[in-house]
This record gives sequence, C-alpha cells and structure tokens, in this order.
Amino acid sequence: MIYLLFLKNKHGKMTKGQNIDVSYVQKEEEKTMAKDVEVLCEVENCNYWGQGNRCNADAIYVVSHKGNTAHDSKDTDCKTFEPSH
Repeated sequence: MIYLLFLKNKHGKMTKGQNIDVSYVQKEEEKTMAKDVEVLCEVENCNYWGQGNRCNADAIYVVSHKGNTAHDSKDTDCKTFEPSH
C-alpha cells in the first residue's frame, strides 16, 4: 500500500508530496516505539501501585542522591511516588 506523506525518507531527506511505501514507515515507527516494560514496586501506599506489585504509572522518574550517577539502588529514589489517599 502507498500513501502520500510528508516525512524523512530512508536517505534522511524530507519528502513532500511523494509516494512512500507504508512498510518503510511501519519499520521506522517500530524503531521509535517504546518497549513494553514491567515495573515492579512493593510500596503499597503509592497511588500507582497495582495488584501483583505492578507500577501503573505512565512514566517513572528515578533520581540519584549523588548527582548524575549512582553506585547502587540505595543511591536512588523514585520521584514518581504519590501517596494514595
């Protein structure tokens, strides 16, 4: 199937008003799609905690107590945590 699109082609050049092979577009989208990741959390009083210790947040923000690096998990915190009401 062919669509008329405005995007970068496989050579990195902008294409405007050209026919683009959908299979190429799908392959490019697959490269940029986030992988499904399962995040486990034992903090039951977090607003995002779910059955089976699953985190239901759309995004996880983890910070380090030591600047931009950490030596082990004790050096980090989950800033996504919100207490449940």
